[in-house]
Amino acid sequence: MRKPIDHLIRNNPRHVHWVRYVVSITLGLIVLGLLPGSFTLASRVAVAWSVAALCQIAVIMVVMGRLSALSLHDRIVVASLGPIGFALVLIVGAGTSVAATIWVLRVASNQGPLMETLHLLLGGGTVLVTWFTIQCIFAVRYTHLYYEEPPAHEGGEPGLIFPGKRPPDYWDFLYFSICAGMTFQVSDVVTVSHAFRKWVTFHGVLSFLFSAVNVALMVDIAANLVGS
Repeated sequence: MRKPIDHLIRNNPRHVHWVRYVVSITLGLIVLGLLPGSFTLASRVAVAWSVAALCQIAVIMVVMGRLSALSLHDRIVVASLGPIGFALVLIVGAGTSVAATIWVLRVASNQGPLMETLHLLLGGGTVLVTWFTIQCIFAVRYTHLYYEEPPAHEGGEPGLIFPGKRPPDYWDFLYFSICAGMTFQVSDVVTVSHAFRKWVTFHGVLSFLFSAVNVALMVDIAANLVGS
């Protein structure tokens, strides 16, 4: 018996990926509007951004995480932002997160001890949530590239070779994505196509820049927490 989520995606293939962006942005705006005015604007923006990012993660996990490798191979997930749109979403998202975190840190120094600590913790949480969101979105892209785009296949072979004989599902691609984003290398998964090498290179560069900036921010947060 086909799972309800499979039926939903099959009947609405072009809306699946757009829905998660619309839902996440809408929820973030609602949270931004509902937070009390006693919160600083910087903290409200950071909370709204984090909620939107967590919503993005949740939708991805519900939609992609429940699909079997067979479902993915059957092309029931066919919508995509396209390479340029995908890259822009990630770059803008990473940049927005960094800007929001810096803003929160600047405002924190003007607050009382308790609010300063909360602002610093919020800044650190925003960094961590955004980092994991980036890895989840890259995993979606790798899944799409592996199953949906013939150019990623060279000589009839998939662009990635996973250990074992079981066809990869979303969790395999998330594992690959987290390894690439955390260590800037591809662990035990072999990259064998030009298309995948381009995306893994972009992934590594973006993750390195994001991590380098945020390591500095996290050091600043830790120093301020100790000082407060």
